[in-house]
Amino acid sequence: MPIGRSHSHSRSDFARKLRLRFPADTFEGNNMATKSDSTSLVSRQGWLLILASLITIALYFIPYGRYVIYPLMLFSTFAHEMGHGLTAILMGGQFVDFKMWSDGSGVARHLGSYGAVSRALISAGGLTGPALLGAAFFGLSRTGFVRLGLYLISAVAAFSLAFFVRNAFGVFFVVVFVMICLAFAKMAPEAAVRFFLVFLGMQLSVTVFSRGDYLFMEYAETSGGRMPSDVMQISDAIGGPYWLWGAMVGLLSIGVLVAGLWVFLRGGREEASAKES
Repeated sequence: MPIGRSHSHSRSDFARKLRLRFPADTFEGNNMATKSDSTSLVSRQGWLLILASLITIALYFIPYGRYVIYPLMLFSTFAHEMGHGLTAILMGGQFVDFKMWSDGSGVARHLGSYGAVSRALISAGGLTGPALLGAAFFGLSRTGFVRLGLYLISAVAAFSLAFFVRNAFGVFFVVVFVMICLAFAKMAPEAAVRFFLVFLGMQLSVTVFSRGDYLFMEYAETSGGRMPSDVMQISDAIGGPYWLWGAMVGLLSIGVLVAGLWVFLRGGREEASAKES
């Protein structure tokens, strides 16, 4: 008999504005720059990303800080719940729908006859979804197809909107996200598009720490009701303490964050060296 489960989670004016906000060489190096200048540019971008990530985490603990990073919190919820649903499809199930609410909570419903390992993987799919998507963004940022990649991300989000998102707030958020991605892909300088992808990747990776209490909770309170947390569902499926599974997810996210920053900085230095050779 099919089993239903839910998983929750507590160049144009645009380009000119980017250049007004950031110095021109933040995104685009000077063709006459020396090798040390190019390396310095990469280092500045790396430190800027690290600073942005630390600020994101700090804002979760500062009064009213959550309002500042609210859109990023919603983005992580979207990645989290889509992770559950897409993993359910890979396990042979049916992704029924996905809903998210203005408080940042969300739920993904799916149907299927699953074994214990499949149930655990579906639960883990949501927890690791943001980190894995972040890793994909890091990898994409080092290719020569960053604009195409951002168009692809927009298409995937639009696909989810058409087939899975089933409440008003969720529809509103995904539409806004798609519009932002399309605007960057069409109008921003290529280096800014690359930086945007890495920024999103790092934000997805640090989200698990800024909302880390969820990794060590037995139950989650959402606008859809109270239900076992993802780590508790993993524990119920294959055993082991729920907090151990939470710790493993946290370690995975740390690994993705460190590896992603390394890939970005290493790739940038190689490009700088190639220009000088």
